[in-house]
Amino acid sequence: MRDQSPKYIGNTSYLIQKPSKYFSAFKRNKIMNNELKSFDLNNEREYKKFGSYLERILTNNFDEERNHGLIVVNTIKTSLIIFKQLEKIFKDNNWELESIKLLNSTFLSSYKRQIEKKCKQIKDSEKFILISTQTIEAGMDVNFDFVVRDFAVLDSIEQIRGRCNREVNKNKMGYIYIVKLCRDGQFDYHKIYPKRKIEATKDLLYNNLSYKLKEINKYYQEIIEGINESMGDKIHNTSADNISSFCNLKYKNSKDPKTNFNINVIENKFRSYSFLAEVNLHKDNFSRKEIIYLEKLQKKKI
Repeated sequence: MRDQSPKYIGNTSYLIQKPSKYFSAFKRNKIMNNELKSFDLNNEREYKKFGSYLERILTNNFDEERNHGLIVVNTIKTSLIIFKQLEKIFKDNNWELESIKLLNSTFLSSYKRQIEKKCKQIKDSEKFILISTQTIEAGMDVNFDFVVRDFAVLDSIEQIRGRCNREVNKNKMGYIYIVKLCRDGQFDYHKIYPKRKIEATKDLLYNNLSYKLKEINKYYQEIIEGINESMGDKIHNTSADNISSFCNLKYKNSKDPKTNFNINVIENKFRSYSFLAEVNLHKDNFSRKEIIYLEKLQKKKI
């Protein structure tokens, strides 16, 4: 948050009193591993080791009737690799292959809604595993018994923890497993997240995987200090100046060093092509307005 000075400030106004009380009271899950294991998915030996590690997690949870699992990774490529691994694991254990689903940003929003619907309809006794990228972090009201999460910034880890034992089953604590997945000599999280936030998360999790509210607050304080360190001297405008600039669509004026507010537009430096893929979708995948619109188009063609 910012006041009228150019710098960000660390003072937080909580919407509730004594947040630590609720943080403890609503504990729905816990991180099960004591250390962060690393696996190189491009190395055949490491790939097999991760497969064995994943199989142990599934077997242990299924034996305890924790049948609904979520695996969240940082890249589409990794989600496909793990999907193939799970197919082999399920075949070897004679588990139903239809119980594995994949979700990433390459799928249509209608498919995402289908997955959400499937998650809500699955029976407690049925085995079900969803492999997903960060796509699941936004706008999906789903609940899982256990979660395997590739290392990420604390914000994303907390987002995913919110999908584990979401309905607060006090008789069945949710289980979280955090791993570090590597491909082509680079950890996937380096391809996605800002270095400063990754380093702050490492400082937090490398020392204590069972972090508490105090450590979370420390994490965000480090992020704020980092913003001030890297940008504080470059920000000349106050919040009021920026609001005024927005209202007046005031672009950067190179002759006035104080006026450094500007609007950046993403430049497409690469060649891109669009194409349409025909798919069969059930009527339930569309809203009422969408159905009315499509029916009108169909009548015009007739």
